[in-house]
Order: sequence, then structure tokens, then C-alpha cells
Amino acid sequence: MASLQPLVGNLGVRRAAHLLRRAAFGGSRAEIDAFANMSVSQAVTALLDFPGIPAPPQDPGSGQSFNSNGSITVFEPEIVSWWIYHAVNPNVAPTAFHKLVFFMHTCVTVSWEVVREPTWWWYHKNWMMTFADKSYRELMQKMSVDMAMGRFLNLDTSTKNAPNENYARELLELFTVGKGPQIGPSNYTNYTEDDIRTIAKVFTGFNTNWWYDNSSYWDSDYGHPVLVADPSEHDISDKTLSAAFNNATISGRSSRSGMFDEVNELIDVIFAQEATSEFLVRKLYRYYVHYQITPEIEQDIIQPLAQTFRNSDFHWEPVLTQLLNSRHFYDADDATPDDDVIGGLIKTPFELWAQNMRYFGSYIPNLDNDRSGIQSWIYGYQWKLQELGMYVWAPPSVAGYEPMYQEPDFNRYWINSTTLPRRYNEMTRVMAGGGMPDYGRFDAMSFVANNISDYNGNDPLGNPGPHEGPRIASHLVSTITEYLFPVPLTAERNNYFLNDLLLDSLSEINWMFEWDNYRSTGDDSAVRPQIENLISGILQSPEFQLS
Repeated sequence: MASLQPLVGNLGVRRAAHLLRRAAFGGSRAEIDAFANMSVSQAVTALLDFPGIPAPPQDPGSGQSFNSNGSITVFEPEIVSWWIYHAVNPNVAPTAFHKLVFFMHTCVTVSWEVVREPTWWWYHKNWMMTFADKSYRELMQKMSVDMAMGRFLNLDTSTKNAPNENYARELLELFTVGKGPQIGPSNYTNYTEDDIRTIAKVFTGFNTNWWYDNSSYWDSDYGHPVLVADPSEHDISDKTLSAAFNNATISGRSSRSGMFDEVNELIDVIFAQEATSEFLVRKLYRYYVHYQITPEIEQDIIQPLAQTFRNSDFHWEPVLTQLLNSRHFYDADDATPDDDVIGGLIKTPFELWAQNMRYFGSYIPNLDNDRSGIQSWIYGYQWKLQELGMYVWAPPSVAGYEPMYQEPDFNRYWINSTTLPRRYNEMTRVMAGGGMPDYGRFDAMSFVANNISDYNGNDPLGNPGPHEGPRIASHLVSTITEYLFPVPLTAERNNYFLNDLLLDSLSEINWMFEWDNYRSTGDDSAVRPQIENLISGILQSPEFQLS
């Protein structure tokens, strides 16, 4: 039986690595060790202790964030680069914050390639970060008058004489309640086509806001510029929804403040439906846990989590706290191997890259020391991720990234004959050949020197330990794979990594002599190629693709 009962005891290495992969963007060897010594509750609490929102991105040339009129100086790709930097930066403690922010992006999707106005895009992203620890219901009230959303789904051109239905449709189908099974012509259980037409009238009369420095056009709660309400273009009639919403009526208003009240009341009506919390929690489950939702999972996991979501006024943190503490999340609720959570997802391209950099300690300088260089590097890397199938913050459609919603295989769609070799090649490209690495690169010799613990057993000649960790070939291989792979290696695969990749016809005794020679002379010409070959093989392995 799938169980949300809390798992007790310390995490240990495998479960700590799993938690950091799924709830954050991975962890270094030291971070995994630190979390391994925590109880499950302590570890989850640490990850959900969110940092403050970083300072706004700055123009590399002028150093300014905003112009005097309240518009942001930097361009859309630089704003994305700014978020990526903070999400992947291995110089700060692991946090669930950035991964949760990206999850909310997959729930209420906007693409920066469509919204080519940096001020709108900055405030859209700021909404996501602001509401990571707040109510998703309230976030949807803000999204419904968000400037970027207004442009993305044509809210800013909808008038009482020509209501645009784009946002109303996606609000129901993708952002909140979901369709449900179709039970009749234009009736999808959770809403009808008439509901879409009715809801579209609520959003008439909201126009583009170019007056960023005019506080009368700001959101009164958070000080963000939002769409401008024009009562002369608003449909002031009462809006009555179908039986799917208990025939709720939104009273028409004729004032600016009344238009915002209509929006807020509509969102409250949508979130009053239990189907809304259930639909959103299923998205959360597929993002953090597993792509398959069986009847057992629906009953024992989804329904209780949806209740927690409702009880907390639709805050994600209580849901994540319950889920990430659960026996189910750590495969401790049954002994069936074919439904394992650990190793049960394929990493997104962004996770693949971010977790690689964090574990290997890739070189990323402080943003304030080289703002132009870092932003250029990350901007360029966005194109690499696009080649792997994931243009970050620019999904191909309003539905988002196909592997996150497309049945039946969901995340399995990240892998195909085109993307798999690109994933393999791109991960090994970031390993430096020596010396000071460039941005995002790491040095294999420095990594093993600092991350392979001493070996306390006997060496291959029978000499008792402790021994320098990399000196013992089998210990070197088992340590790296234990921390990087979610699934234990079979004897055959372990033999491949040890003998075919690292030793390559050497014996473990000969490897030990080669390592000793390197340590005494500083000449790494015999061991560096083998270590780089091992790490390349690990990064190009099927096991490394799993989360």
C-alpha cells in the first residue's frame, strides 16, 4: 500500500542523494553526506527554508536594474540567465526554492520568446518567486492580470464586443481545474465550453500597462505593475457558470476596482472545486515523484495531498512537506521493484546539467565579479539545452514541455534518437582537461582528490588501511557511482566501469602503483586519462540519465 506515513531515521547516502535530486537541483558529495546524517524531517525542513528573492538582474554595462520610468534595463534572455545562475550556483546551500518556482512555471506557462518585453517578463518571474511560499490560488489571481500573461494569451486585446477566449480556456484546462473525462458535447466534466465563453467576459477590458512608475496601475498588495482596467471596454453583465461550478454567478461591475474583484471572485469559485486541487497535485506528483499514477496512488497519495493543499489555502509547502517526508517518496512503503520512485524518472535536460555541475563542483564565479561573462555563458548554454529538448522558460506551447504532460510516457519523451547522443556528448564536454576550468567546467583530478574519501580496508596487496581513496580503484568507482546513480549497479555494470573504463587492461595493483607514482612526482599523465575516461563513461551512461 502506498503510504504517506513519515519515514523515520536518518536518510543515508542513497536517500539523501534522491531527495536532493528531486526536491532541489542535486548536491555535492559534501552536501549529500551532510543530508545523509540528518533525519528525514530535518532534511526536508532545511530544503524548504527558502532564501530571499535575489536582487534583480543588472545590465552588465551600466550596472542598472531599472530605468527611471520603472522599466527594467536588461533583456529577456539576461533575465532567464539570471534565474539559471541562482538555480544552479553550487556556491550556495541546496534549496527547494528554485525547483518549486520552475514547477509553478510548468503549471502556468508563459514563454519569454513570445513575451518580448523585459519588464513584463521580469515581473512575471518575480510573481513566481514571490508566491513560492504563498497561496497558488492567490497567484492565479495575480496571473490573471499579469502583463506577460496578458500578452501571451491575448488578455490585453479582449473587449466587451470581442471577448478573447484564449486565457479563459487555458485557465481551466491547464492552469487550474483540468478537463476531466468528456461526458457530452462541449462538456468536460470539470467545465463546459459555455463556461469558457462566460469566463472570457470576466477578463474583458484589461489593457497593456506602459506606466510602470504610476502606482495607481500597480497591484495593491505587492507593488507590481499589472494590466490596466478599462471599465468602458468591460462586459458588466452578471456571469453565471455551469453546474460544474454549482451555477456560481460573478456579479458584473462597472469600476476599475470592481473588474479586479470579478477576477478574484472567479478564481475563488474555480478553487472551490475539489477537482482543482486534485488536478494540480497530480502535476506535482509527476514532477517530483513518478509519471505513473495508479488507482492505488490516486487513493492513497493524491487524494490526501489534495486535501492538504485545500486545507492550507493552496500553499505548496505543506504538500511538499508531507510528500517529501513520506515512506512512499523513498520506496519504503512496499518491496515491489517495478514501481520504484528512486530512479523512476528521467532527468530533464536542465536537471542533467545542473546536477552535474553541482556534484562535480563546476567553476562558477560570483555573479558580481563577472556579470557580463556569466550572463553570456548561460545565455549560450540555453541554446545547448534547447538542442536537448528543453528551452528553459520558453516551452514550445502553452501546455508546456511535452514530456511533462504528454501521456502515456511523460518524462520518457526526453529521450529519443536525436537527444540521447546530445545528452551524452554535452555532459562530457563540461569536463576540463586540466588547469583552471572555464565557466561550468570541472577538473577531474581535482574532483577525485577532494571527493573520494579514504579507504579503511586492505589494499590489493593486503596492506591495512587507511589508504588514500583514489589509490584503490574499486573504491574510487563505487564511491562516484554510489553518489551519482539512483540505482545500485549490477556486478556486470560495476565491472564495466572498473575494468573497461578506469583500469583498461591494468590490474588494480598496477593502478595503485600508477597512483602512488603520480602522488610522489606530480606527473598525472598515466592516471588523468583513465579518470577522465571513467567520469566520461559515467556521464554517458543510462544510469546517469535517471533521477
